[in-house]
Amino acid sequence: MKDSELQFDRTCHVLYSKPCKRQIREKIALHYPEGECETVWERVQRQYVTFLRDWRTDLGGSKNFHNGKGGTYDCIALMSYYVVCPTAEFARQFGLLEVMPALCSPDYAAMELLRAARSLQKLATDLHVHLARVCGHCDGCDGECPFGGGDEVELPDYLREEAGIPEKAKLCASVDEDEHTVTISEADYDYDLRDVPEEVLEMFRDAEICVGELEERLILGDVVYGD
Repeated sequence: MKDSELQFDRTCHVLYSKPCKRQIREKIALHYPEGECETVWERVQRQYVTFLRDWRTDLGGSKNFHNGKGGTYDCIALMSYYVVCPTAEFARQFGLLEVMPALCSPDYAAMELLRAARSLQKLATDLHVHLARVCGHCDGCDGECPFGGGDEVELPDYLREEAGIPEKAKLCASVDEDEHTVTISEADYDYDLRDVPEEVLEMFRDAEICVGELEERLILGDVVYGD
């Protein structure tokens, strides 16, 4: 959308500066696929207009020296970006707003980095605890736990091609003990225990958390957090 098409009262408000616009668009390009950048920028523009509709009208427009480059309206544009940014939504959801400078900027001070690390570490712990509660306690299996991480099932590229199985598709194997055969096919799910970091599996097993339940949740794609 062209800046001239934005519908706000220009008798008392002004547009964000060109340097601010360039900076926001550069940030968008860092976090979104090329084909989505223009759509995201339009969302920022629309949010900017929404803010101005409810904004005080005595800021002086271009006559106020606070409204130039880096001034009031550039700050409103930046707020508009953070409102539509999914990183900001994630930060609000998990109480990580204090680490937004570290998440959204490649340059930040040592203390910001330390605060970000501490907050993210706490979040990781809380989410692992939540997932452990969802999976529940292991009731014990007869003999060795059958739910190991397992090795990746591999198939030569030419066989994948002949079978019409996409290159990145997950494979699974089924065994017919009577026929002494192994059938390899494309899995009808995206994730299983093979996708879980080994240190997480080890942590769950040490805590006697049921990794079988975890695998079932992964295969089914169940929502285990939030609505």
